[in-house]
Formats: sequence, structure tokens, C-alpha cells
Amino acid sequence: MGVPRQEKWIDRHLHRCGVNVAVGVGALPELSRAAPVEVPPWVRNRRLEWAWRIYRDSSCLWWRVRQGGTPRLLLRVAGHRLLTSLGVGR
Repeated sequence: MGVPRQEKWIDRHLHRCGVNVAVGVGALPELSRAAPVEVPPWVRNRRLEWAWRIYRDSSCLWWRVRQGGTPRLLLRVAGHRLLTSLGVGR
């Protein structure tokens, strides 16, 4: 369903499910399917699977980019990496 649709569905239907807590799983079904999308080793080795997903699924994640979340995240990650490489904040 994706965000925020899955959260709205949970909010409307939680009382019918007979549970107190429900969790939206995001891309879990996609990531656990029988034939997962192959992530290049250089991406996996650098722990950048999230960036690979944004690159591959940018058409369905356009609203996050439009809201500015992705550019802000990338700037924070780059800033953290730079400071870490300079020995600041260890």
C-alpha cells in the first residue's frame, strides 16, 4: 500500500482486527519475494541498499523526493561521512 495509505488503513481498521498494535511493513513483501532485485556488490559492501532502492524505485518514491526528505537525508549522510573521515565526532 505504501506510506501514508497503509497507516490510514491501519487507523480505520485496527478495531476490526482484534489486535492492539499493527505495524506497516513498508517494502518487506518486495524485499522478501522469491526473486529479489539484485543489488550490486559494491552497493551492498558500502551498506547503501537504501540509496539503491531510491534510485531503482524513484518513480514510486517521487513524493518523498518532492517533500525534500531524500535530499535532506543524503546531505546528512554525506555530512556525517565527511566529519567521520576527518575524525570529528568520534
